[in-house]
Amino acid sequence: MFTPTNAQNALVAFAKKNKDRAQLLERIMRLETAHFTSKQYQLTGSAGMESGAWGDKVKPYFPNGYKTIPMDDNHPLQRGKLHVEFIVWDSVDNFVRFLSDYIDRHNENYAAWNSLDATAEANYRKGVASIKNRFIV
Repeated sequence: MFTPTNAQNALVAFAKKNKDRAQLLERIMRLETAHFTSKQYQLTGSAGMESGAWGDKVKPYFPNGYKTIPMDDNHPLQRGKLHVEFIVWDSVDNFVRFLSDYIDRHNENYAAWNSLDATAEANYRKGVASIKNRFIV
């Protein structure tokens, strides 16, 4: 089971490289994981990643392959989709690195993590902005 301490350690380590990005990652992760208390976070160490949607993109982070776990998908665009296979990360550190790389690949558009729809992205940015950092201040 992943804990808030796992996230804190990963984010603190990442902040040594890039404090501003670590602050953003913390807010995203807090929003996505109910401040690191969701079952999904506890079981996967991430902000939720369906295996089918991410398979090839995560291969560099899992040289020996990755495990999945079936869970309900509660994303607003996926309501009613049950028992989706979610990627289980070996560490929150690796997920933090992946999420930062994802933001880089999307030209700093971190809201693409949630949706590629402009309205949904704007709402996501508001949600992320409303989150207060606790680990990286």
